Amino acid sequence: MEDRLTGIIEALRVMSGGRWISLRSVRKRIPVNMTLKDLLELSRRGLVESYVDLASGEVYVRVRPSNSGNNGINVTELVELIKNELKEPMPKPAFEELLRRVIGDRWIQAYLELVNRGIVRELDFNGITFLALVRDEQKQAQ
Repeated sequence: MEDRLTGIIEALRVMSGGRWISLRSVRKRIPVNMTLKDLLELSRRGLVESYVDLASGEVYVRVRPSNSGNNGINVTELVELIKNELKEPMPKPAFEELLRRVIGDRWIQAYLELVNRGIVRELDFNGITFLALVRDEQKQAQ
């Protein structure tokens, strides 16, 4: 599966050149049959962005630029901290405050990274958004 996704992301990188391209044109051009499941996995990992044009029903994708030269957030350390702090669902403002306290100005980037990687998820309950840790058992069951 990893080799398949790596092949897909490299083909997308070459085809798109950083621009939005339709999923239909991608399916016609790359030798690997890219499924919606593949697209969701790449999006969850933060490798691609996608959107649906509601008027035409067409899905568009774009490869996200790599952050290899960027002194980004150490996600591994952040995940360990979140696992220790987030034992039960936490209101979104409290979670954002926790990230602000730990990371500082780049807390929004960290928040998006955690959600996109599927480490935490948003739960809406009676008009209030909570953040909950996605347990490893839940990931394996899917």
